[in-house]
Amino acid sequence: MGSKEKPLKTITEATKRVNSDNQSGCAESIITAGRYLISETALLKNNRNLSINNRITIRAEILPDDVNWNPQLMPTIVTAVPLQKDDFGETAFGFDIEVSHVTIQGLRFLGGLDLTISLSMQNCRFLSFF
Repeated sequence: MGSKEKPLKTITEATKRVNSDNQSGCAESIITAGRYLISETALLKNNRNLSINNRITIRAEILPDDVNWNPQLMPTIVTAVPLQKDDFGETAFGFDIEVSHVTIQGLRFLGGLDLTISLSMQNCRFLSFF
C-alpha cells in the first residue's frame, strides 16, 4: 500500500488497496493530519479472514493518548458524496463498511451524517471519535 515516503492521496484509494489485498492477517491504514475529501464512496469489502484480533484498522497517525496529540492533528474526513435515489428516498454513503472487525480510530468526520441510522455495535468499535 502507501508509505510515509509515498502516501496515497485519497481515503477511497486506501480502501481500494485494502480490498484488493486478500493476504491473511490484519491491515492497517495510518492517516496523517489534514483534511480529506470523500467525493465517491469509500467501500471496505474484503475476503480476509477477520476476527477480534485480526482486524482492518484505519487510524490517525497521532492518537489522543500520545503526548504530542492535539485536536488540530486529527485527520478530518469531509464527506461530499452525491445522493442516490433508493427505497428510502435519497442516500449517500461516505464510508460503506461491508465487513466485520473494522476499527476506526482518532478521525474526525464532517458532513453526510444521518443520525437516524442505527448501527449494530457487535463487531464495530469507535475509539477517539469526536
